[in-house]
Amino acid sequence: MKFGIDVRNRISGSDIAVFIFQAVSILPAIYVFTASGYIALLSKRNILTVLFDFGICALPRWESYLLSLGYRLSSSELVPYFASLFIALFLGIAVKRYSRGYIKLSLVSHCVFSALIIADLVVRLLPLSINGAFTLPVSAAAFAVRVICLVLIILDIVFYKRNSHIGINTNINK
Repeated sequence: MKFGIDVRNRISGSDIAVFIFQAVSILPAIYVFTASGYIALLSKRNILTVLFDFGICALPRWESYLLSLGYRLSSSELVPYFASLFIALFLGIAVKRYSRGYIKLSLVSHCVFSALIIADLVVRLLPLSINGAFTLPVSAAAFAVRVICLVLIILDIVFYKRNSHIGINTNINK
């Protein structure tokens, strides 16, 4: 692993943040697919229900609202879970593309993703109905995951800013 904007052949902080986001997006789908084959899971609290709650709670709020809208429009329980997996795949590809390559574009994309996470953290602190849907431990863990993602992306920016004067991978004309 190496922090920075123009990291080649190594995993950067933004890559780890994307992996975390993708893992969180997969957690609800695991519960739904397991419960479809074993209905008894729906009647009691178990590790899969905790992972489901954590996965749904750790999703960005904009994605939660989008998935809720998809459910209301389609009236199908499977649409939000497949949509969540699609969003995770799409954002993984987009972040990989925009966080590498042209340094100015990478720096801007890192700043945009940081701003989106900060906005998400602020929305999580507001007294909205979606924020009260989960228990305090699950909400706190999900908040911590979002903060960790923010820190990883900011560390990429900080590392780049500190080392850009040295000349480490700072060819702006790439």
